[in-house]
Amino acid sequence: MEALYDAIQTSLDEPQRQTASKLYQLLFEWKRVWNSRIAATYIWLGASFQGTESLAYPSKDEEPRILPVLARLLVGTTKGLLQLSSPSSSKPQVELLHRTVYDWMRMGENWSTITENPPRGFDPTLSLIAALVCHFQSGRLDIMNGKMEAAFVPDILFHDPKIDERPCL
Repeated sequence: MEALYDAIQTSLDEPQRQTASKLYQLLFEWKRVWNSRIAATYIWLGASFQGTESLAYPSKDEEPRILPVLARLLVGTTKGLLQLSSPSSSKPQVELLHRTVYDWMRMGENWSTITENPPRGFDPTLSLIAALVCHFQSGRLDIMNGKMEAAFVPDILFHDPKIDERPCL
């Protein structure tokens, strides 16, 4: 399997590698903080965030329309190593194809190679915060993992190793 995953990674051109890197980092950052699957909408917004502009959370009518586009993005940039789970459900999520993908990404220098050339200014923590704040501002809050999604913003700030001093949250 390692040879297959290596071949997939080396078959990507630079823009595909950068996009795949963003997607992998968003997924791993989410899993690091909450140890759960990431909602498809969050990974879509996180990958779209450029650092300066505000995001618009999709309406209930728009949300299902981004799923086919996201599925094509996942296939085109990760060659299926990331996939949508239950795209027909009310809360589709993005997950790794198989546990062996996770193991391969964490082996040796693979993670360093995957994350060595992210797009300029990309930070998975900031991108996820932007997606969560965008969702909060939309007024369409849900319960996820037993807590209001708005409560995820302090969680991600608290767990971010790059933040030396914790704000009073």
